[in-house]
Amino acid sequence: LKLGQEISLGSGAFLKCVARNGTVKGKKTIAHSAENENNLCVALLLVHKRFRYLTAGDCGGKRSGVYVDIETPLSGVIGRVNAMKVNHHGSASSSNETFLSKLSPAVALIQVGNNNKHKHPSQSTLNRLVKAKCAIYQTEKGCGGKVSKPGCCTIARGAVKLTTDGLSKFSVTCIGKPARVFAIK
Repeated sequence: LKLGQEISLGSGAFLKCVARNGTVKGKKTIAHSAENENNLCVALLLVHKRFRYLTAGDCGGKRSGVYVDIETPLSGVIGRVNAMKVNHHGSASSSNETFLSKLSPAVALIQVGNNNKHKHPSQSTLNRLVKAKCAIYQTEKGCGGKVSKPGCCTIARGAVKLTTDGLSKFSVTCIGKPARVFAIK
């Protein structure tokens, strides 16, 4: 996969590689990115008509130890999205304020397992997502922080399904819970 490469998914939908190997599309390689494999992940923007979704693997958003800030330069390339997968399972180094402000996602999906040794998702990341007014969906409860604002977080206890018409709305569904519909802005 090459940086900037677009992959057609049919019906006008496509994936675009916006970061890989510590380099963000249109930017220089981020210093010290090779010090940790998480910094070398692939970031993909899914576009279907007006709908935009970002998944960026284990990208970090804060310089901490071997982690570098890939999110800030990435946010300048991406712009607004409707939904996103929260980077690095909601670790403390993910989802910085600049990133969330520029992307302004209505929905933030956290792929996390129960009893994970890394204590994901972190309380600081959940607090930033709440402050950014994201509807949070977690695949599992995890064993890190928890959202104290009622109605702001849904624990799916498994898969989270996102569907869209690409034009005006998208919905998020979890097993045993009613779908929640969001407007595409």
